[in-house]
Amino acid sequence: MNILYLAAAILAASGGGIDVHLAPDQPIPIVYADEPLIVEFTSDTPVTFDAKIAITGGNAPEYRAVFEDLQIRGSGQYWAALDDFPNDRGRFTADISILTEDGEINSTHEFCRVGRPFAESSAPVGMEMQRFDPDQLQALLGLPL
Repeated sequence: MNILYLAAAILAASGGGIDVHLAPDQPIPIVYADEPLIVEFTSDTPVTFDAKIAITGGNAPEYRAVFEDLQIRGSGQYWAALDDFPNDRGRFTADISILTEDGEINSTHEFCRVGRPFAESSAPVGMEMQRFDPDQLQALLGLPL
């Protein structure tokens, strides 16, 4: 029975890592320029930590943010919105340092900021026909004639 308690204690102590995700609500890290950048911290155990974020890239000057005494409950998450991050478009690199009582965790993440598509814009590719011919339409659609 003591072996089971020891195994449980080792598993509980080893699960103290913090994972970081940029734009966690997006399938790929692409953010519209007019929306805030979201940073998600997750942990499978309760933890208190500080986070330092440095973002470079695009045409914007280096951006820095510091978060202190953030807390995550077991199997929880914490979202931080970087509301004051510039609205510049481009490819960016975020260097994130997390400091816990157990040590420091460093990670690098890349993401892009893009403009919203304009609903009234024309299609990027177009074609015009002088006269309508069903055979030409079938050929364009790849249908056998």
